[in-house]
Amino acid sequence: MTSKTFRIGLLVLLALMASQMFANSLYFVSVDTSTLPSFQGPYQLYLNLLDGNGTGDANNTVTLDTFVCTGASLSGCPSGVHSLTDSSFSTLTTFGFTAGGGVAFRVGLTGNLDANLVPDSFQLSILDGSFNPLPTTDPSGSDAVLFAQFDQSSPILQGYGSPNGAAITIEPVPEPELGLPVSLTGYRPDPHGGLA
Repeated sequence: MTSKTFRIGLLVLLALMASQMFANSLYFVSVDTSTLPSFQGPYQLYLNLLDGNGTGDANNTVTLDTFVCTGASLSGCPSGVHSLTDSSFSTLTTFGFTAGGGVAFRVGLTGNLDANLVPDSFQLSILDGSFNPLPTTDPSGSDAVLFAQFDQSSPILQGYGSPNGAAITIEPVPEPELGLPVSLTGYRPDPHGGLA
């Protein structure tokens, strides 16, 4: 295999990876569970992606990865990538944990708009040992700790605190630049119109 063919193949691979790995909106989320009362547990992180048009069109995905657990027991602290796609009216999953520390992870949101008036939405709540959501400052009354509505191409993830002590921090992850990975391939445009 020639160096030129290898570089072209690597460029194509980088482009494919960027299109599949990077969501329209990326956030790093940290949840401090150290002040949650242990007698109300064990707790669960409850994640729910609702399909706005109710048809299961699978046009949006929420991805959670890069889990880090400190002091809290998150059923072995998840590893790998966990995705929810709105392939049914409601797509949900849970992660059990024992309060006592922090849980941090990255959230990726696609930004595909539905053609109807009701956009898709994502919610993360903390459920107590009786499967009731902990009260939060969520103005909708659904007690979300995290909420995003897919009503724009880059959905905004909103966080709501809990009077019971689950503090949340949300930091947008800067968009990756393709310049460095592309420069590592040695690619440079040929001034005569071909590939160098």
